[in-house]
Amino acid sequence: MELTAYFMENTLLSSFFFILAPFFLWLITYKYYNTKKNLPPGPPQLPIIGNLHQMGKKPHVSTAMFAKKYGPLISLRLGSQQLVVASSSQAAMEIFSRLRRHLSGRIMA
Repeated sequence: MELTAYFMENTLLSSFFFILAPFFLWLITYKYYNTKKNLPPGPPQLPIIGNLHQMGKKPHVSTAMFAKKYGPLISLRLGSQQLVVASSSQAAMEIFSRLRRHLSGRIMA
């Protein structure tokens, strides 16, 4: 009750809040939904937590179920981190052979 009375007295503060709150919500969802760039397919994700809610208590089982549905390469977002999972040995060998220079962490001449 006191909070509503406070906002009724301070109309400038309340109008500022009601204008900026939707803007910040839009900014957060825009950032998380529009960052797909050349990523393999994956399950749909929520704006802030990503795919954490879909992993369950056994992440290896969840990843295997995603591999059956989306293929051997899966992109997941765990919080703010983007993760690409290779669920087959052929996919892993292809990734390591193509990106050897980038994954080693050193510059090869």
